[in-house]
Amino acid sequence: MKLSSEEERSEDADCPSLGLCGKLQLPLLQPNTAREWKCENSEPGTGGSHTARIRFAPPPRSKQKAKYGGRPPRAIFYEPPTDLHEKQLNTASCFMTLETWQKTMEAGALKNLFLDVQEVLHDAIYGQVEPQFADNSTLPVDDGEKCEYFSLVAEMQDKLQLQQQERKRLATKLAMENAIEQDLITQLQLLERELAQLHMRHAHNRSEIEGERRAVQILERDYASLTEQEQELQRDCEVLELQLDTQRAQLKEIRSQQLYLDFVSSAPLKRHMEEKKWQEQHATVALQVQNADAENRAIEDEIRKLEEEAASLEEQYARDVQSKQQSETALSEVQVNYEQFQEAFERTRVCYTPRPDWDRLVDETPELSVQKYQWEVVDSASSHDVSASIGGGDKGGVLERLDSTNNVAVTGEERSQSKGRTKTLVKEMLHWIERLQKHCGVNLHLSRIWHDVEEARVELNILHHQLDRAVRKTSMIPIVLPNMSGVITITTATSPTSGSPSKRRQDYIMALGMHEAVPLFLRHRGKLKRRILKKIDVEKVVRKVWVEKRKREQRNPLGRFPLEQVLYEKLHRKYGFQPLIAEWGYNLLLALQTFSWDSEIEMFLLCLTGAVSDLVYADQEQMIQGCQHLLLRLCELYNVESFVTERRVLLKDALVALRTFFPLKTSAQLQAIEQSIIRDMHKMKRGGNDSILYVDDILPLDVKYPLGFFVKTIRTQHFKEIQDYYALLLSELEQRDTEQRGNLPLAAVRDAITAIDPLADVNAVQSLVMKALRIKTRLHLHLREPVLYKAVLRKMNATCLMKFALNFDQNAEVNWRRRPGAVYVDTSAVGNATTEKRKSTAETKMD
Repeated sequence: MKLSSEEERSEDADCPSLGLCGKLQLPLLQPNTAREWKCENSEPGTGGSHTARIRFAPPPRSKQKAKYGGRPPRAIFYEPPTDLHEKQLNTASCFMTLETWQKTMEAGALKNLFLDVQEVLHDAIYGQVEPQFADNSTLPVDDGEKCEYFSLVAEMQDKLQLQQQERKRLATKLAMENAIEQDLITQLQLLERELAQLHMRHAHNRSEIEGERRAVQILERDYASLTEQEQELQRDCEVLELQLDTQRAQLKEIRSQQLYLDFVSSAPLKRHMEEKKWQEQHATVALQVQNADAENRAIEDEIRKLEEEAASLEEQYARDVQSKQQSETALSEVQVNYEQFQEAFERTRVCYTPRPDWDRLVDETPELSVQKYQWEVVDSASSHDVSASIGGGDKGGVLERLDSTNNVAVTGEERSQSKGRTKTLVKEMLHWIERLQKHCGVNLHLSRIWHDVEEARVELNILHHQLDRAVRKTSMIPIVLPNMSGVITITTATSPTSGSPSKRRQDYIMALGMHEAVPLFLRHRGKLKRRILKKIDVEKVVRKVWVEKRKREQRNPLGRFPLEQVLYEKLHRKYGFQPLIAEWGYNLLLALQTFSWDSEIEMFLLCLTGAVSDLVYADQEQMIQGCQHLLLRLCELYNVESFVTERRVLLKDALVALRTFFPLKTSAQLQAIEQSIIRDMHKMKRGGNDSILYVDDILPLDVKYPLGFFVKTIRTQHFKEIQDYYALLLSELEQRDTEQRGNLPLAAVRDAITAIDPLADVNAVQSLVMKALRIKTRLHLHLREPVLYKAVLRKMNATCLMKFALNFDQNAEVNWRRRPGAVYVDTSAVGNATTEKRKSTAETKMD
């Protein structure tokens, strides 16, 4: 350890003589004594005494200094003085140096040690040497032997160095302890300041507690006074109730007396009233005669006026004919402009919901390229002709019936080749209905057409069911055919196009393979059996898969469960064999495509193929739960026990609440919701009052997947609104793309979304864009970078939930208040009251 310069100066000040002696006066001593040095310099034959050969000093404790180059080994020692007087002077000067050093030192262990050393040196130098042996007593004592004190001085120098090192170590330790003491002092000051702050906070908290305690005491006094007032008011109410009972009894007595008095005074009063009535009738007849005369005069004046007006109208008619001709010419011009505008409008609004690439799937799958839908196989007329030809009682026999069936098949081929009238009408109606539905939520002037479209859609769904039923019937009708041996055999009827082998319906499906691009539930090589699934079976599978996915998301909210994975695991649990899984997967996919006219099946198909995000179903579940909570809050506002326990509301109030929950619904959509609610009410067959709605009838609480007309309607409308949003956004972007290149900056996409939906949050829109483009931070989001906006929309539709911000209001409140004249009571109480009223009226009539 190194000492500071101040400590070194203090040590030099404590012992200046020691430093001077060590540097200038005292010679450098080595462990070898002067006696040994003398013996070494003596002649080799002479030898030395026994004491001269003993090492008096201990071995060296520090490394010897390097020898000076070019000097003999003895050059570092002083040559011993030859004169005894000179030796004594040197010894005396050394003792004087020790005495001065001792005087400068303070009292302590070191000073006592130096006193002992001085005494030992004094005895060793000036004391008499005692003979050790008897035969050596006669030998003279050499004066050079008294120089042994230098060995003691060397030892003292070593001890002094040790003491200096110890002192430096203690000084360093003292400095460290002082530094630690300073740190502890600063920490103590900090703790004292914190303790003072805590005391201040404690005092402040005590004052606040006292204030709260006083406030609580004041509130308790107010509560006591209010309870006393309430008791007084209750006593007053009891007194008033007693008075009311007494007054009612008095009123009954007065009414009975009044009836008696009326009966007594009715006879003379009747005669007086009849005379008065005759006089009034006479006066009215006279007045009517006078009025009739005045009316006749007024009518004659009006006839003259009408004749004058007829002449003026004939002149006006001539002028109107001329104006009509001019307006017809203008109308023809307007119609031409309108047709041009309509054609341009049809070109701009042709945008559909993104679909999977079914053309590629059909090209890769041979059996799908020749697959025909069930309503394309046979017409209803052809099925009717076949049934009539088979069921009729003709006399021609089997051959004539066979000829008739062949003729029917030929006519069916002609009709299928020429695309018969029914099928063409259905396809055109579906096409125009879908195009009108895409834009009716946007253009308000088409709201009336929307209602007609909905009715036509229902009728077309019924027509689809009828066509499917007719196809199934015709496929099951047996046809009698003669065999080569003359034996008659029965075979099932085939399609009209079954004559050609290329168009014969195949009973197998060719799988797509086992590569990674194919989903897990479709991976297979080779052929698979073709199955015909019913719509109700497909709906059951769809609902079970949605429920399973919802359960997994509720168990693990941070997990991601794709719809195709959930479907694969469900099929794997049921069948456990990959060929069976692939067989049911392909058949289910074809059935979904067949029944895609249903909105729920269409949504499941688009979510399964990745065209639409599966967040649509989660949003629908949230919408149904919000609607359910809204109706339950309306039940609680009635403050009637039967309404709350049975969870029922008035139908009018429920419709008003649903209008607030769906602020963007049109009148036609709200009317469809009302009709669906009424159908659910009639379906339950509760009877009684039709103005009361049970919430469990339309939204049951303990059902995993609620069903019914109401739920079906709002799910369909929700999905159609999402499709309308996508179509409207795409048309808006196409209008902004004036150069028709398909490229727009990201800022234009964001502005288009905020333009069609002003209530959308800009930050939420940017987060949707970042999620679709897989951008992690906003620093990497370059809004001015041009992108393919159609591809961006497809990615956003596949990964995010794209809809209007107020598609349904999650924070909708029920603004219901009890009307002052309305009374809400139980139906049982109302029934008892009506029966009592009828009995009282019957008794009064009897009286």
